[in-house]
Amino acid sequence: MGALISLRSSKQSTVQILEGIEKDFQILNDNSKKYQRQLKRWGERLLLYSFLLFMMTFMVVYFLFLPEQLMGRFILSLPFIIFPFLVWLIRKLLVVVFTRRTKRNNGNLESLKYFQSKKKKVFNAKKNK
Repeated sequence: MGALISLRSSKQSTVQILEGIEKDFQILNDNSKKYQRQLKRWGERLLLYSFLLFMMTFMVVYFLFLPEQLMGRFILSLPFIIFPFLVWLIRKLLVVVFTRRTKRNNGNLESLKYFQSKKKKVFNAKKNK
């Protein structure tokens, strides 16, 4: 008897399935917006902290450790030349990571939209009978 009750309660109606699809659809939309906010936030933090680190390090090196020889100055300035390119590369990597997340989310969203339209057609056909 318990098996019959559990079988009966596990079978979802079309309305429940459509509500579940609608909930999944809303979650995927929210995730897409969340990924865009995260990308913006991470990019801003990366630029802010890297700029502060760059300026503090530059000031310390300039006032305390700047050698008199030209070759020593050149060697000491190499990290300051490379650092902005490194920050740019990390920012591009962040954009790629968040773009992949968004694409994957949009793919799931499109398949869910297709599934939702198909289920609504079935639901409307049942409703009209």
